[in-house]
Amino acid sequence: MFEVPYEKLGRFAGNLATCLEAGVGVEQALKSSKRSLGPTRLGGAIEVAEIRVRQGTTLHEALATEAAPWPLFFLPILDAGKRAGRTDESLRFLERHCKLLAGPAHAIRNV
Repeated sequence: MFEVPYEKLGRFAGNLATCLEAGVGVEQALKSSKRSLGPTRLGGAIEVAEIRVRQGTTLHEALATEAAPWPLFFLPILDAGKRAGRTDESLRFLERHCKLLAGPAHAIRNV
């Protein structure tokens, strides 16, 4: 597992939520969200997820790979949102939560 800054995770979740709220399909939403991150390891994980979605897996399953950069709370919240029929709301929660964690995580890294 590799570490991804919470700022980038929050941006990814927010972009994905925006696309899904606008009615964009999951595969296209992943592709669009990946573009905003540039060529990063997170982008590579999202590219794998795009392929898995194209093959018929759900968003949660597609993002859950061995090399996934997600913190332990990320995928369970996304899965709960899917089960409740509120994936977009769970992504918005993740966006806000990651933004809240960004400052303390940055401070800890600098200690």
